[in-house]
Amino acid sequence: MLDELQTATLAELLPDRQATGAHPDPESGGKQNPEATDLQVPKPIWHAMWASYALFFAGLFAAIGSERSGLFMLVISVAYTFVFFGTAAILFGLNRPRTKSQFELGLGPLQTWTGPMSRSAVAGQILAVPLCIALFGISIAIIAKAVGL
Repeated sequence: MLDELQTATLAELLPDRQATGAHPDPESGGKQNPEATDLQVPKPIWHAMWASYALFFAGLFAAIGSERSGLFMLVISVAYTFVFFGTAAILFGLNRPRTKSQFELGLGPLQTWTGPMSRSAVAGQILAVPLCIALFGISIAIIAKAVGL
């Protein structure tokens, strides 16, 4: 039995891919679906995310005041944020989707691997961290002003 397995080819051991419909062979003329390139995030969610980061940096700026070393670090952080999001925007812009998704147009839920998600659920998952960061920046400013910095 072991000798038979050693001499068997890979094609004999694996099930027929064409019969199962999984990963059609491009040479056989089977249709392949391209990878989705749509982020499917509506503009209001992007605006809320940018506003959250702006509040965070504004809070830090208010807390730092005119201290040069703090301002230098804040400028580096703002620049890094622009590089981080700017690189992603440039790479996404290389292959923009030709049509908007139903979710982005507000006509349906976001279809995910685990099932559909409502607009509010998507916004909650995407904005949870940026909103907490904004709250943190505002809190730092309030604390700095309260202690007289």
